[in-house]
Order: sequence, then C-alpha cells, then structure tokens
Amino acid sequence: MLYAYRGCPAAAGTGCQPGPDRFRIVTWPESAGNVPGQATLYDDSPNGDYDVDRAEPEPLARGTITVLR
Repeated sequence: MLYAYRGCPAAAGTGCQPGPDRFRIVTWPESAGNVPGQATLYDDSPNGDYDVDRAEPEPLARGTITVLR
C-alpha cells in the first residue's frame, strides 16, 4: 500500500493537503487480507493508521524513493 500526499503551501486546495509532500509504504503478504495487522513486513510509519485519512505519512524533504523487492 502506498500513501502519497501532494503538499500545499497554505490551506488545502484541489488535489493537495496542507503542509509538505508526504509518503508512506506498507507491505504485507496477500494471504493476510486487506489489512496487514500482525503480518506487516515493512512500514515506514509503524504507528500510523491504515485509514487514508489518518495514515500519518512521513514528510518528504527531498530525494528519491526506491522500493526493492
């Protein structure tokens, strides 16, 4: 699951959220179902919620995101 938010400089606008760009990745085996629970293999924000409105992705300052399998 990838969570990615485009940031806006001030108030939320069309297609963006207030604050910086944000990104979160969570991986789990497909056999665990739609929500990983204890089967999480990787989560860069382990205390975040799985609900997109409460996911708490980490702010991106710069750089490249590389996902290795």
